[in-house]
Amino acid sequence: MNFPRHGTSATLKWPNTLGSRQILADDSSVKWKTIEKAASFFLKELEAGSTLRYEWLSLLENRWDALQSEETVLQHPAPKSNAPADNEKPANQPSAPRPSRLNSTLMMTGAFAVTLAVIGIFYFDLNKTLLRVTEPEISQSEPMLTAQEAFLESGAQPYTQEQRSQKIDMVLASALENFKDQPDGAARLVLSNMIQELHTRKTDPENDYERFITDLLEMDNSLTQLEEFYDKRKIEAARVALRVGDTSKVEEIWKDVLLDAQKDPVQYSGRAVLAAIELGDLQVAEFRWLEGASNYRMATEISPSISNMARAGAFLWKIGDYNGAAHFEREEARIVRNENSADSDELAAALSSLGVTLAALGQFEEAEDLYIEALSIRRNNLPPDAPALMKTVNNYCNTLIALDRLDEATSYCNEALDVRRAQMEDNPYSYAVSLIVSSGLEKKAGNFSTAEAYLREAADIARLDEAYWGPRSPRYAQAIYQLGLLLDQMAKFTEAETLIEESIDIIQSLYGELSPDLYIRKSTLAKVRAALGSEHEALALATHSFTNLEFLFDDPNHPDVLDAKRNLEQIRSNL
Repeated sequence: MNFPRHGTSATLKWPNTLGSRQILADDSSVKWKTIEKAASFFLKELEAGSTLRYEWLSLLENRWDALQSEETVLQHPAPKSNAPADNEKPANQPSAPRPSRLNSTLMMTGAFAVTLAVIGIFYFDLNKTLLRVTEPEISQSEPMLTAQEAFLESGAQPYTQEQRSQKIDMVLASALENFKDQPDGAARLVLSNMIQELHTRKTDPENDYERFITDLLEMDNSLTQLEEFYDKRKIEAARVALRVGDTSKVEEIWKDVLLDAQKDPVQYSGRAVLAAIELGDLQVAEFRWLEGASNYRMATEISPSISNMARAGAFLWKIGDYNGAAHFEREEARIVRNENSADSDELAAALSSLGVTLAALGQFEEAEDLYIEALSIRRNNLPPDAPALMKTVNNYCNTLIALDRLDEATSYCNEALDVRRAQMEDNPYSYAVSLIVSSGLEKKAGNFSTAEAYLREAADIARLDEAYWGPRSPRYAQAIYQLGLLLDQMAKFTEAETLIEESIDIIQSLYGELSPDLYIRKSTLAKVRAALGSEHEALALATHSFTNLEFLFDDPNHPDVLDAKRNLEQIRSNL
């Protein structure tokens, strides 16, 4: 999905309803969901990249601050932002199979220490992609596999991978049909994101199946919370249905619990919160994102806690409602400021997360103030080579680049690049992040050869990372696309064309025909082909790209639509 710029975003209209649960500090499901939300974000939002877009890779890093904000603000037992370097590494990764919530506490502690490959601009997978499992993790993962097998075998007709693949095909077909008939631009953008995710699941059916079985097992476990007061026969019937992939009975139960709790919201507010969150989780698992988002929104209306704000904000970001995400992150930062000291790690994380969102909305001046405060806290609390500190440094550097304050940005870019170069053997991905950030600075300063060297090195890191799909990964696609943009500016049109074509091929195979990123790249390719003398072919491609972007965004003033329109007009004028 594309970053809105200069204040643009999709904003959804929410029903004024109730529901959500207080997330407990030891709720292991939240820990995994935090990672998953960030991963999903990177897969979808960061793949965009037009020539005017505020440098992409830093935004990947920025969302790790958002993820780390959730992790610290929710006060999970996992390490905080001032913990050792590897605590913030898992932010950048491809949408992939995930471990069960039952095993997520283990995975969080181990994964923070071993995941260099997270992806974003560079992206996603689990057994092979999301987390690199250490030997202790492998041995401790076995009970989870046993639990999944036992869950499936307990049904007379276990839910099969073939059935799941058929379900994905049906959901995808329905989403495509709904997309065509959807008049609301914001909702259409959400559907576009969801369709891209469905395409990704379709291309990796084994991992999708594992993820959904884990979802079913988690739904089964969630019913345990109702056993003391709800009809046990209905609970058992719902569990039987889950074993054949049917979530409808579980949904009926949670809707019933929510409706009953709303009759006495004072006495049963906690129960209403619980029901709304469980409904949201179920609907998201079933690719009913708008319904799921509404239920997460309910949670904050009943219980405006930090955890509920973080959940709502993270999911709104994922589905494309950046203004909505900013609203919740503002509230989250306000509460954190009121409940913690002025130099707390929690406050630094919340401020950095909000800064990311505001920067994505083009509100760089306000983002700068937040980064400055977060940077001050982290410099006082962390060692000079701490990853959390370097992420804040990169965030601030990118904001300064966006504000055209290049001299100020230089010292911050160099600081992060030097630290991460020294750590390259342990964390090549973070080093690649700094290379990309620095390339943006050098490009704006007109130092194209230096920017090119940085981008080639970053692309090599992505290409060689076979554990994360290597040369077929979204992060590699993004890296070579950025390099192609630079080569276009340098009038190296032949190589630029090759790189952009390769990027288009990867994106199309991963996300299908409704990805805005696909048409952003095609518009750029049209411009390059015109420069190579293929004006009529370029005109057809530019027209095709502009028409599709205008339809996808339903906003003639969206920055990516305007970019495509300018490309089209320029090609026409040169015929």
